[in-house]
Amino acid sequence: SELMLLISKPVNWFCVVKKTSGLVIGPFKELSEAKKELNKTRGGANNRQMICEMSQSGAKDDPHTVGDENQGAGAPGGFEKWWGGWAEIKQMNTMANKWAKKQGLIIDNPFLEKYYFVVNASTKKVKGPYKDVLEAQKVLNEHKGGPSNKQMVAVLNEKGESKSDPHTIGGQNQGAGEAGGFNKWWSGWGDIVHMNRMARDTWKQMQEEENPS
Repeated sequence: SELMLLISKPVNWFCVVKKTSGLVIGPFKELSEAKKELNKTRGGANNRQMICEMSQSGAKDDPHTVGDENQGAGAPGGFEKWWGGWAEIKQMNTMANKWAKKQGLIIDNPFLEKYYFVVNASTKKVKGPYKDVLEAQKVLNEHKGGPSNKQMVAVLNEKGESKSDPHTIGGQNQGAGEAGGFNKWWSGWGDIVHMNRMARDTWKQMQEEENPS
């Protein structure tokens, strides 16, 4: 059974994305190897770079923690990373994913939507799961979204992984906001990553309650 665990456990790996020079370097099996590569040059406004932690589903949405280490701490934490905010993190994750697909390191599987949640970052509440997007949309639209009411519909697949980009969900255009029939509100990728994490944590908790060890 120990062998089965080893086989079934997905193995994550790392790559270094250098946005300024348009390069992706890797793959690295160990985080220490990726750090060595990252730290060859000092990160800064003229050298935007970071380590991506990769799995079969692509780059991890939030690179502040990679391989259980705090990349977000930057140089004082041993990482010469530099990004100008969430939009840039998203760009570098996209670079890593494109590169990894080209190298045949990840297979571009379509994301199969399964569980819809209504997530509110302001009230810290998660409702769901709902079986279809229209049900979730109805609950979302009970309240108007805004800077003091950050909310969206998040969707997970059957493994409990998030669809990292919720602009299109269940074939509907959530990104259009009210014009698309969604009272969603986020101020950028940071909010999206945070609300996706809230949905995943809720789903995980539900699984643990259903199957106590």
